[in-house]
Amino acid sequence: MATSGREAVTLLARGEYALILSDIRMPAFDGKQLFAFLDEHMPGLRDRVVFLTGDTASPDTLAFLNQVKRPYLSKPLDIPMLLKVIREALGSDLVK
Repeated sequence: MATSGREAVTLLARGEYALILSDIRMPAFDGKQLFAFLDEHMPGLRDRVVFLTGDTASPDTLAFLNQVKRPYLSKPLDIPMLLKVIREALGSDLVK
């Protein structure tokens, strides 16, 4: 688990991750910046991102989500829906 986008980049550089759950709004280095970094420097990970956000009313956030075409969930999270999205993103039944 990372508490910022910058910390996430450090962790992603050190290991292999099947899925990245990222908030859109984070201090200093947000989910949009994290995604742009992955797109440029670690493109193999861009398709592993699922966004979480409490900001779906923002036109900027919606435009970003429509542009990147990655799954997202609105907060507060619905746990059964979160598990469904994770299953779909992983492409398997790893999450029961």
